[in-house]
Amino acid sequence: MTQHLFNTAEILDTNLWVFGALQTNDHAVVPLAEIACGDATSAINAYMVQEALAAFDRTQSLSAAARNTAKTSFLTRITRMTGLIETPSIRDGVRRSCESSDQRQQFKPLHASGEFRQKTHRFSFLRSTSGSEIQRFSGTANRSPNSSHSQSNRTFFWYASMGCPMPTLQVKTLWIERAAAYAGFNRLAERLGLPATGAFLFTLVVVLFHLPVLSAVGWLQTGTLSFVSNPGEVFQVVAWPVMVWILLRTKVRYRTAINGLPDAIDADLEELDIEGRLIGRLLTAMGVPENPTGKTDADLDVLVHQPVRYVVLGVGLAVYWAQLLTNPAGLIGPVAELAGQAVAVVRFYVIIPFVLYPIGAEFLAAVVGALVVLPFKIERATLINFSDPHGYAGLVPAGILFKSVSVFYFVLLTLFAVFQTIAAGTSPTDLFSSGLLITGLAVGLVLFFGPMLWIKSYLAAAKGAKIEALADTSRAVGSTDELFPYAEPESTDDASQYTYNYIRMEWVQATSEFPIEFAMVQEVLFALVLPYVTSLLFNYALRSAV
Repeated sequence: MTQHLFNTAEILDTNLWVFGALQTNDHAVVPLAEIACGDATSAINAYMVQEALAAFDRTQSLSAAARNTAKTSFLTRITRMTGLIETPSIRDGVRRSCESSDQRQQFKPLHASGEFRQKTHRFSFLRSTSGSEIQRFSGTANRSPNSSHSQSNRTFFWYASMGCPMPTLQVKTLWIERAAAYAGFNRLAERLGLPATGAFLFTLVVVLFHLPVLSAVGWLQTGTLSFVSNPGEVFQVVAWPVMVWILLRTKVRYRTAINGLPDAIDADLEELDIEGRLIGRLLTAMGVPENPTGKTDADLDVLVHQPVRYVVLGVGLAVYWAQLLTNPAGLIGPVAELAGQAVAVVRFYVIIPFVLYPIGAEFLAAVVGALVVLPFKIERATLINFSDPHGYAGLVPAGILFKSVSVFYFVLLTLFAVFQTIAAGTSPTDLFSSGLLITGLAVGLVLFFGPMLWIKSYLAAAKGAKIEALADTSRAVGSTDELFPYAEPESTDDASQYTYNYIRMEWVQATSEFPIEFAMVQEVLFALVLPYVTSLLFNYALRSAV
């Protein structure tokens, strides 16, 4: 993972940061937007930041107040960029080294290896001869690592050659984030003072166009405002943005979880395999690495695997187009009657299959990545640590993620239950509504306990393997195969070894097989009753109003 990030990171000229911050050139804004959402990776150090701040001060077209505002905005923005890597500055005398000498030997300077790919810097900025103001933007320039691009280039390659690990793992960019960046919604979000909400704003604009705006267009043709006549459209205006918000929050929680997982390589567990041949082949087909050696090469930075996303999207679109082609009148007819044929065509042939279905597919693929794929990544990479002082083998971050996704699901189920109560007029006490809610609640419990049970089965097997390995170590101490407290030590050293191994076995045995704390269970139980209770309250309020 570390080496991969260094291979794909770009060193941007300081003036590029200034142009992008001032938004004086669209070509300069695009790469910064890509870095902000994590679609591209770049490196920056304290010296480059100082250069950028000095460039703001030299820009004579800005007033003193505007310079201060621009510098504040620049500093705020770089602290929130997903794809930005902080590197040490040689100019400032920073010398950073790794604790392990073995880790230094594991990596070689990227610019000296055959694996290094020279990066093409798409932008080159030139200053005027006086250096007083940023003057001109010019095309494309190829720079080699050995060129005098800047002091930061040498810093970057020196840092890579040391083999020091990245501060955190960053999750790869989602489709919805890329679309928002390319459509300019990330810039819009920053101008509105709402950074990191570009994908949410993009979805909101699409849904508002899809429903209220096209509904108004249809009203001009048919005289009927479908947005008012069809409560389902009102529900979608709320549901789709909430779904995207949950998707983005899931990505944040996933990033927190993978960075909190242990990276302890236990030789006693290397041969442990509880997947089975069929599951193993399926995971490999999904893109999960077969034999990772730890967090760095376990693809933990991938929340949504491409095969999963394409399968979910393909199946969904296949069913959708089958319905649309075999029964167009039944699917499009009611909408065409309310909003007109043109509006129906735009909705059913453009927005739904090419925008909403990909969003829904990515949402489902993210749920699969967090609740199904991640537990297997933990198992394949042996990401457990029996020395966890809390007794959870270091897997509580994964448990928090499973809990969060389950709670998010119950929030969506609550919205659906409220919609059923208000729009359809159903009561949660009716047989059909109750059955539907109970089914939905059961699915939520499966989402929560499914990954927990897999972690439990893996931890149980891992505990058995670890205890057996410790027992073998203890048997090798003396002349007998007996274990403490039945073995009779022949010396003080033997007694210490017997006792030490016995304590370790007891500690492993006491490790909880569920990566969950009681507070997490309380949150899930509260969210579990939320759909039914909320539906009852709305039903009571509606009946009281009548």
